[in-house]
Amino acid sequence: MRYKQRLEEELASFRNIVESDYRTVEGIITSSVRAISERLNEVFVPMNYTVQLEYRNKEEGSGHRRLVMWFKKTHEQQLRVVTERGGLSGGEHAIVSLMMMYSILSVKEEKKMEGKSGGTYSVIPL
Repeated sequence: MRYKQRLEEELASFRNIVESDYRTVEGIITSSVRAISERLNEVFVPMNYTVQLEYRNKEEGSGHRRLVMWFKKTHEQQLRVVTERGGLSGGEHAIVSLMMMYSILSVKEEKKMEGKSGGTYSVIPL
């Protein structure tokens, strides 16, 4: 009986650790996506585009998450969902791909520099 109780306590402790780690990882991902989205808008807003980027649950399935991007020209009423299969013209797709890579790399570099110096490091916008 004592053995079973100890196992249950250890299992509960393990669950708490996993849940805590999961929340930590979700926080890191969310803050990174937010930083990348801000960086994207620094580039796209002057070009009369609006971009929204979110890390969210898939509509189907359980527990799966994905990065979702919405994109629109300033004069358009509705945001278009950007997927690997469409949502953008060829030129827009190229611009978004390049700016996404730039944003991810600049945020990654910024976080790397924060870790080294303890301060912040800003990347010069395009």
